Amino acid sequence: MNGLAVALRKRLPGFELDVSWEIGADLAVLFGPSGAGKSLTLRMIAGLARPESGRVAAGDAILFDTVRAVCLPPQRRSIGYVFQDLALFPHMTVLENVLYGGHGLEREERGARARDLVQRFGLAGLQQHRPDEISGGQRQRVAFARALLRRPAVLLLDEPFSALDARLRYDMGELLREVQREMRLPTILVTHDAGEAMRLADTVICYDGGCVIRQGPPGETLEVKPGAREPRRALG
Repeated sequence: MNGLAVALRKRLPGFELDVSWEIGADLAVLFGPSGAGKSLTLRMIAGLARPESGRVAAGDAILFDTVRAVCLPPQRRSIGYVFQDLALFPHMTVLENVLYGGHGLEREERGARARDLVQRFGLAGLQQHRPDEISGGQRQRVAFARALLRRPAVLLLDEPFSALDARLRYDMGELLREVQREMRLPTILVTHDAGEAMRLADTVICYDGGCVIRQGPPGETLEVKPGAREPRRALG
């Protein structure tokens, strides 16, 4: 069964993250102020930061569990990750950047999947271009294609649309929604844009000061009143 279950705790100087939530094969938005712990949560799910305690499960696969002493390295977590800055390699072509996401796959399978994704994301004809030779929206599509190359169990997106203009941001959101529904892929999107959360999310998980203050449908969850819970002090 597709889904993602998260329970994480981590202390940093002046800040404590203590969150627990679960989704199915949905597109969930982590929503809240800067410093609330949203990006830190993504990094811990992906294995790029280690919690002090907790559990992360993608379907039946346990990725992290302090009780069972399980902590899979990032390359074994079957997670696609699109960073805010996209993290494309400037010296590589579009095709090479997409192929980079397929480490561990057989060469023929990796090539076939990359070609399919290049077509799927409207990048045909741009395979030999470098990132600085294509548009912002096209770079976004390259990052998406790379994240999906290994057919991950979970997709994480950390404010991937923040550098795009309004029209491109809308179009990329629609593409994300289409792909997520088609693949039935548990997807976590971090955004500060309430309109974007309302439009794209199946569920919204509201963070404040390292806590989840509410989770539910966007039309209800984004109506959280200030002071619903006393937040822990967040980092900037």
